Amino acid sequence: MQGHFCQNCGQENIEPKETLWSLISHFFSDITHFDGKFFKTLKTMIRKPGFLPKEYMAGRRATYLHPIRMYVFSSFVFFLVFFNLESVHKLIESDKVGTQGLNSGKIDRFEKEALFTVENQKDSQFVTASMERFRKIVKNYGDTSQVVRPFQFDLPKPKNDTTTGTKPYRYKNGDSTVLTSSSVDSSPKSKKDTSEKDDSNVVRFNRLTDDDEFKNKAEYDSAQKALPEDKRDSWFERQMRYKNFQIDEKYKGDDAAFINALIDKFLHKIPAMLFVSLPLYAFFLWLMYRRKHKEYYFADHGMFLIYLYIYTFLFLLVLLGIQYLRDKLDWTWLNWVMGLYILYGLYYTYRCFRNFYGQSRSKTLVKFIILNILAIFTLMLLFTIFFGWTVFQA
Repeated sequence: MQGHFCQNCGQENIEPKETLWSLISHFFSDITHFDGKFFKTLKTMIRKPGFLPKEYMAGRRATYLHPIRMYVFSSFVFFLVFFNLESVHKLIESDKVGTQGLNSGKIDRFEKEALFTVENQKDSQFVTASMERFRKIVKNYGDTSQVVRPFQFDLPKPKNDTTTGTKPYRYKNGDSTVLTSSSVDSSPKSKKDTSEKDDSNVVRFNRLTDDDEFKNKAEYDSAQKALPEDKRDSWFERQMRYKNFQIDEKYKGDDAAFINALIDKFLHKIPAMLFVSLPLYAFFLWLMYRRKHKEYYFADHGMFLIYLYIYTFLFLLVLLGIQYLRDKLDWTWLNWVMGLYILYGLYYTYRCFRNFYGQSRSKTLVKFIILNILAIFTLMLLFTIFFGWTVFQA
């Protein structure tokens, strides 16, 4: 071997057995080397929108951190912070779906909001009595998430106001707590009466689906075979039924556990969903800038978007930091800072387009708006696909 490096592979000529100090020095050397390129790349990205992808296209890449490595690093840091947010933890881990964080303070707020909408004294009495029952439940059980689901109880119902023609009211708390004055009997019920099942006369928590007429897959298949072929369910309907049986068996009828698992799995698919969206957006850019196809290849559009995604991850990290300070310190004036910061993010993205593609302000603005509209519809489609995938994996 001639010199300090191998002529074939470029490896440094070092001793095979390293000392502890040598390992520590190499470790910090690698870290500072990465940090140096990272911060220089970050500084250039912030100060010169759209400059780095043009440098990459021109082949001037050694000075900056490779965009793929920076994408992996920035996305890792962002989702590490995102999944450790208190609000996300509550969303994933809490089994209080529909009654999440139900306490006397929230009940008081719900009561005030409901009383504000009533039009006569009887409905006002109904709301007051209903909220009082909620308070007793919270007092008796402490944590409403520990109540066996589906939780049911009866509430007194005021009679219709025949003089004013006022119709019974329907109140809704969240997505799964339903309270209707038209669905609850006003007269007190005996034990015999309350033992009767009447789905219209109860308040339910976390009731996602109606009871199935079949208890299991075998019973359903047997009933299907007994029907004429033209009367049987379609393939899609059968798969939905099978999935429903599988979910019931896996979660033992606990709707809250199913929803928590669904949210958890779906949120952890967001990184994959963003990665899938990247070539789709690159295709949209390729279509919009086809007249410049000799100057920009498909991969160039993709590289431009990678840098834009990197900036988005870092932008959102700062936004989450501002939001955290606002919530912890109760500084409402930070809402204005967040609003201005978001506007700056939009302007930065527009500048990236203009500097990278080099078109006029009007053309850049029109294409920027078109791409954002396409991005919204694409995200809706991807959300639907990935959510369906999540349901069938639950």
